[in-house]
Amino acid sequence: MDSLKVILKMLTVLILAVVFAGLVMTILYTVPTERMVRHVLQSKDMYLENKIPNWSNKQVYSTIDNYSDAIMLNTAIC
Repeated sequence: MDSLKVILKMLTVLILAVVFAGLVMTILYTVPTERMVRHVLQSKDMYLENKIPNWSNKQVYSTIDNYSDAIMLNTAIC
């Protein structure tokens, strides 16, 4: 009988966590993205043409990765 109570309690916690995660995702998707879209459109040339000044004396480990930055920005605004 004790193990049944533990299992029931664990299932309750799991269901509450899933409901909470769903609510948080719903709230996050309601955040306005107009300003982000404007800023991405303003800086698109920098990402498309790799127009970032060299700030590191051409050190390989400090190059800027525009590919992953573009993916993150696209994910944020879409």
